[in-house]
Amino acid sequence: MKRGQLILATALVVTAGWAYGCADTGPAYIPLSTGTTNPTGGQGGAAGEGGMVAGDDAYAMYANSVHDNLVEQCGFCHNEGKVGAPEFLSADGAEVAYSRLEAHDGLIQLPASSTLLLKGEHAGPAMSSELHTVVTSWLTHEAEERGLVATTTTGGEPPKATLDDALAEFAACMRLDVWNGVGMGLIPQNQTQGEGPCLGCHNQGVGGLFLDINAELNFNQTKDNKYHLLKYVAAVYKQTSGDFDHLSVSSRLWDKGAEPSLATPSHPKFSLLAANQKAVEDFVNYTLMAIENGTCDQPYMSMQ
Repeated sequence: MKRGQLILATALVVTAGWAYGCADTGPAYIPLSTGTTNPTGGQGGAAGEGGMVAGDDAYAMYANSVHDNLVEQCGFCHNEGKVGAPEFLSADGAEVAYSRLEAHDGLIQLPASSTLLLKGEHAGPAMSSELHTVVTSWLTHEAEERGLVATTTTGGEPPKATLDDALAEFAACMRLDVWNGVGMGLIPQNQTQGEGPCLGCHNQGVGGLFLDINAELNFNQTKDNKYHLLKYVAAVYKQTSGDFDHLSVSSRLWDKGAEPSLATPSHPKFSLLAANQKAVEDFVNYTLMAIENGTCDQPYMSMQ
């Protein structure tokens, strides 16, 4: 039985930044431990807590095979929300962490639509390839139990689209003239409160956001990196089934500026200029419109 209610809405976009002064050195990389990666058993995790017993259901797979390793590699930030990271794990046991994972949009999804797997390198180390395989297996099991499996339907309809598919399609449709035409080139110069322009840290890709004064470099880095792209676009999931539905504009950049201060600040305060917010909205909407209309190859001026 699932712990907590699966909330279906837009995908989570992970917070950016480590600390003032552009510190981009994350916690030491911890390799995946062995001995807790047997999907049908093992001693890791918290099987048996809260009345749960080991078995073949997806929760038991998480408790036995995933939890300890996920906490070991990702818990430095994601157990307690350190340095502004989203809090979706817990050192208090698998059941607590599982409920938090369910409560965060976009994590327990089809593997190709799960932001848990799509993040890669961000403010901290990427998930190891071994853990990536284990998490993929667990999420596949979750998707089967929840009816989210992207298979061809009995009516002969094509397989369901995934977030991964949509991001690849969006990136392929991105145009530099649209990027420049809507004003995306001005975002790197957006000022923080007393810490200089945003590009001062993010021209190194700190926090998974790349901002550089060189518009073409900024465009290409965003186009070629899903994590950077997820700062501008977000996934929307179907309310009834939880399947990935479509991409929309992400509010991550302006939400970040509105976040309350932390006890140990992880990011300078800032307000995203209205013109820069509009640039993001216009760029994403123009690109989505081009995908829908099959006009990705047409110059920006013809799209207005």
